[in-house]
Amino acid sequence: MNHMKVIPNIFIAVLMLLSAPAYTAQQGEYITLETENQKTFKVYVAGPMDASRGILLIHGWPGLNQDIETLTMKFAKFGYRAMAIDLYGGDVANNLKDAKLLMMSVKQPETNDKYRAVLQALVAPGRKLATIGWSYGGSQALHATLSAPKLVSATVSYYPFGAMISDKKSLEPMQGPILILAGDEDFSFTPDKVKSYQDDMANAGKILQVKTYNAKHGFDREKGKNYNQAAQVKAEASTYKFLDVNLN
Repeated sequence: MNHMKVIPNIFIAVLMLLSAPAYTAQQGEYITLETENQKTFKVYVAGPMDASRGILLIHGWPGLNQDIETLTMKFAKFGYRAMAIDLYGGDVANNLKDAKLLMMSVKQPETNDKYRAVLQALVAPGRKLATIGWSYGGSQALHATLSAPKLVSATVSYYPFGAMISDKKSLEPMQGPILILAGDEDFSFTPDKVKSYQDDMANAGKILQVKTYNAKHGFDREKGKNYNQAAQVKAEASTYKFLDVNLN
């Protein structure tokens, strides 16, 4: 009789993260970058200067808050040179009403210039780059990638909120694959939208991976009402695995 114990997937995911190599990360700090049009903006940056991987993080509705700083430091500790962009000029929303006003204030062409500046700041010999975003930032991650498509090898989108770039012509310059992580109870990126977007990406000839969980929008936000630890752990493991494959 086989007495081997079956280890639940969540514990396997935890073991994957715990067994990953640790790096000495440069302490996080805010710096100012400038676009080609001399527009200045802030980013929160951390991670080894000689990292072989770089990543651009894009915040969700509230703005560049402590949650995004923590995520930036987490990537830094995994050996990434990580930069989180501030799309709201230093403002942070504490409620949905204010967040909507801030999102509406974002001008996409100017924001694309900022993404391009961050990606260019992350460029280093032998370093591969990725973009990642959550909610509003999840839909913005593709804008970031397409702002400098030759520089980006992979895109990660957590439960995207807002229209996703889907037309074949706009997606054509994209070089690498995209991973979308969503809950099957998400109010925004619903299962029917997942299927529709899979069709759009297939039509554009692009590689799309989708991971869905029994969870709601914002399932990985520990302080949020929809926090789901099991989904968070699995999604995080899938994220690092996807980046390991595509940034080597």
